[in-house]
Amino acid sequence: KEFTSVYGFQFTIEFDKEKLAFNEITPTAITGLGNFGTTLIDQGAITVSWETNPAMTLADGTEVIKLK
Repeated sequence: KEFTSVYGFQFTIEFDKEKLAFNEITPTAITGLGNFGTTLIDQGAITVSWETNPAMTLADGTEVIKLK
């Protein structure tokens, strides 16, 4: 929601490997496999980075990332 005039984002998703299993990254309208780092998956972390120029605005409800 409120994805307005965004140039980029970067963050890390941390999870408990004992409680959650990572299966795959599903591409969305703006992100694909190249936007995700899985080198720390064995430690329960997935990194995400995306950027664009010019800034982008998306409609509310648009999927930005999708993991299974």
